[in-house]
Order: sequence, then C-alpha cells, then structure tokens
Amino acid sequence: METKSQSVSFDPRTKLLLLITVSGILVQGKMEGMLIGVNLCMLAVPLLFFWVDKRYKKTIKYGLIFLTGVILELGILPRLTGQSAVLAAAVISLMIKIMPGLALGMHIVMATEPAELLCALQKMHMPNVIIWTLCLVFRFFPTVKEELGYTLDAIYIRMGGIKQLILRPVTALEFVFVPLIMSVVSIGNELLMAVLTKGFSMNGERTNVCVQKLRVQDYVAFSLAGVAWVIKFLT
Repeated sequence: METKSQSVSFDPRTKLLLLITVSGILVQGKMEGMLIGVNLCMLAVPLLFFWVDKRYKKTIKYGLIFLTGVILELGILPRLTGQSAVLAAAVISLMIKIMPGLALGMHIVMATEPAELLCALQKMHMPNVIIWTLCLVFRFFPTVKEELGYTLDAIYIRMGGIKQLILRPVTALEFVFVPLIMSVVSIGNELLMAVLTKGFSMNGERTNVCVQKLRVQDYVAFSLAGVAWVIKFLT
C-alpha cells in the first residue's frame, strides 16, 4: 500500500464525497456555460490529490490527458461530423468523463488505510456489512497490485527480457494470469480469516486506534462540492 506523505490530509468521508462529486458531475456534465468552470474544477481534483501526495509524474501524466481532452472537446469536436465526430466523442468521454473518477478512486483506495476508513464509517453509523465490504476492498486491491508487481518481475527474469515478452505474448499472459488467479484466491481467504479473527462479526461498538475528525480542509471541500452540485442542478 502507498504510504501517505502528504502534509494536508483529508478525512476518508471527504474523499468519498469528492469521488462521488467528481464522477457524478463529469459523467453527466456538458462543456457549456457555467458548467465549463465546474467541469474544469472537477478535473483538477484528482490532480490536486496526486500533487499533495507528491505523485508528480502521475500529476503531469493525467494533467496532459485531461488538457488534451478539454482541447478536443472545446476546439476540435464542434468541427467534426459523421462517424469521426462519434469516434472523437467516445474518446473524449473516456478522457475527461470516465478517467478522472477512475484515477481518483484508485488513488483513494491505494492511499487510504483501512483502519482510517473503518473509523470514519463508524462515525457515520454505517451498517457493519457496508463497513466490512469497503474495508476489504481497500485492503484487497493494494495487496493484489503488490503481488502483480512481484509476478511481473519474476516473468521478466524467467523470459529473459522484454524481447521474449513481445515474441511470446500468449506464454507471457499465461505466466501472468495463472499466478495472479492463485494469488487472488489466497488473498481473499487470508482477508476473510483476518476479518473473523478480529471479531468483526460480533455485535457492539468497536474501539479504534485511529482518531478521525473533520478539519478545515474537509469543510472547505464539503462547501465546494455543495456549490458544484448546486450549479450543476441549476444549469
């Protein structure tokens, strides 16, 4: 799992709200009128998280993708017609409507500790079933990513470099998916045992070493998200 190195951290509840806001507004929004400014702000949210977490390469990469999508949406798409317009619209939708939410969601999953999420969801009085499910997801994907990295390193060494990977793609895929499937099954069983061992199935209030509370940056994020939704519904 990625370690949190940011000096300005957000509560997990704020992260979930921003994820819903970014995904909801961008998927349904249009680049016209006041919504242009709102959509640009939504595109900036994932970049802000990457930058604060000192993921500068990821910030530049996604920033260029989003910038290209905006330029295509505002400058190129209106001049196209026919099948080229349909194809361009599909590519643009992927770049500036779907990808920002996916990128932000994956970053939140990788950068949020399950204990912090557990504490925040308990403060929201969420049902235990939802809490357990989300905590398992936040632990599962980082572990799978780590295992996949080890698998790819082993494949690279076994096949003798990138040239063999290109010349034998079917074998390379087999070497990836078979260990990955076995790892996924093993990780799922281990996480289930961890849940049962820690007594998540027992009733009653649980204690937590993490202390989660809303701070100034969280209230600012709540306010900006509310303003964005108001503008979205009024336009």
